[in-house]
Formats: sequence, structure tokens, C-alpha cells
Amino acid sequence: RHFFRNMGSIITYAFLGTAISCFVIGNLMYGVVKLMQVLGQLTDKFYYTDCLFFGAIMSATDPVTVLAIFNDLHADGDLYALLFGESVMNDAVAIVLSSSIVAYQPSGTNTHMFDAAAFFKSVGVFIGIFSGSFVMGAATGVVTALVTKFTKLHCFPLLETALFFLMSWSTFLLAEACGFTGELKGK
Repeated sequence: RHFFRNMGSIITYAFLGTAISCFVIGNLMYGVVKLMQVLGQLTDKFYYTDCLFFGAIMSATDPVTVLAIFNDLHADGDLYALLFGESVMNDAVAIVLSSSIVAYQPSGTNTHMFDAAAFFKSVGVFIGIFSGSFVMGAATGVVTALVTKFTKLHCFPLLETALFFLMSWSTFLLAEACGFTGELKGK
């Protein structure tokens, strides 16, 4: 009840929070890299997209301990739902965001300068992967729900558990095979 009532806030926190975290971490890393290059401590080339990729990976936080404490303290249901929902969604957003950063390939001689066409292509990759994964996950989730609802699997708990596991895993594999992220379909 609390989860679905706060779905708009959860999605906002997951998308904006992960994107902001990615850019903050990426920019801080880029600043540290540039400082180390100026001080002569780093001779390798690090590009801004490398730092953003690191920021996208590090943006997926999982507050398992905080959720356990909230559960023990019987914290407000809305607060628990917001934190739980955001932690579930931000993993998928971070994976899709990192895929979009990898897809950012400017054309021309200097491939590490900003290119609007490459930027919009990576935004399109983000939207395509996210929406494709979401649709695939929703469709296979409906099929799984219908199979478990209209069969007498509840009479065979071991078979029901095995089928549920196999359908979930096959959805993940199908999403990965289609070039989407299997992480998102499970959320």
C-alpha cells in the first residue's frame, strides 16, 4: 500500500537521485584526476566519460542496514517505502545510465569533446533500454501471474517455487539476450 501510493516520489528519487549522484561523483573524480595530472602524479589519460561511468556505477546504493533499522524501529511506512523503492529502482537506473554513457561516442577527430548528436543518441539509448526492459518485465510478469493464478500449482509448493524461479530467471535471460537490462525487468 505505501509502496504504490508513493510510486511517483520513488521514481523521481530513483531517476533524479541516481543521475545527480552520477554527475556529482563523476565531476569530483574528474577534478581529482585533473589535479593529479597537474601535480604530476598521474600520467595516464582519463576522460570525462570514464569518470561519469565510475559515477554511474557508484550511484547504485543499497541501504540494507538502514532498512533493517527502520524495520526494527517500526518507522513510518511511507518513509520505509520511499527508501526501499528508491533502493530497488536505482540499481536498474544506474545500469541503464552506465550503458548510455558507454554508448556516448562522438564522431570526428577528437572523440572526447562534447557532441550534441552523440549526447542525444545516448539519451535515446537510455530511454530505449529502460522502456524495453520495463515492457518486457511487465509482460512476462503478467504471464507469470496468470500461470500461477489459473493453475493448481499451490497444491505442489516445490513445483510452484521452481516454476517461479525459472520464469524469473528466463525473463532476465530474455532481457539480456534482447540487449535490454535484465536487472530492470525484475524490479
